[in-house]
Amino acid sequence: MKNYKNITKLLDITRPYKMGDKLLILATAPSTALFFEKESVRKQFEEYDVAFLNKMILCSPKETQMIKPKYFIFMDGVFYDDDYYGTGTVNERKKAVESALESVTWDCYVISPILAEYNVNNEHVKYIKMGIFYKNYSRLYRGLYKKNYFNPGSNTVVMGAIYYGITFGYKEIGILGFSYRSGKIYMREDGLYVDEYLHYYDDEQKTNIIPYDQIMVEGESFTLRRAKRAVESCKILHSLARYADDMGVEVTNYTPDNMVDVFKAGKLML
Repeated sequence: MKNYKNITKLLDITRPYKMGDKLLILATAPSTALFFEKESVRKQFEEYDVAFLNKMILCSPKETQMIKPKYFIFMDGVFYDDDYYGTGTVNERKKAVESALESVTWDCYVISPILAEYNVNNEHVKYIKMGIFYKNYSRLYRGLYKKNYFNPGSNTVVMGAIYYGITFGYKEIGILGFSYRSGKIYMREDGLYVDEYLHYYDDEQKTNIIPYDQIMVEGESFTLRRAKRAVESCKILHSLARYADDMGVEVTNYTPDNMVDVFKAGKLML
């Protein structure tokens, strides 16, 4: 909490209530395209409420209108902070999201942290505000998890979406497009090459080059920093798996060849 205004926003935390029985979380790995392209895959999840994450509402406007997802989930401030980069300039990503939400013609929910604010005038759009206190899960904290005060953190928006699904009463949660494979990293003469995470809406693989003299930051190499984040993310997923088990929630990852070992793998009906 940086200031009094943010502290008062704790009163905006949404008290959990049952939102449904089955939830499908659509993430952004290439396999998500199967959901959009194949009717057989959509039919497999026809009884599920659908959640779109992050840029999906911007990158897939046609699919958004076709699926009419119940949820749009944003956990990163780039989607809701007015001045995300702290440069005194308008956050164009937020403006684009607000414009897209203005065009929604069905009842839906925007899920984001309590710090988020949206300038949207659309009676179809309702808001669910998530708590911002992070703590590894244990049964000691289960009551605070269930009340939406504590959560294990969300290094990716998928993690926040899973926490939401468990806390708001879903008993079956399916995930598609969450392979959790980090990009390839390799050294060449001019520096470190990093193949970035590939999304279903990317036209080609993107590669960043980090010059050799910029690999070390505050005594830690790029790969060490990435490894630490990966370990932190694995701990969050482990917390979510324990929380789901305690709450009697079945979480299944339908992403082909995924690396998430705390949830069982499901098979897509192609």
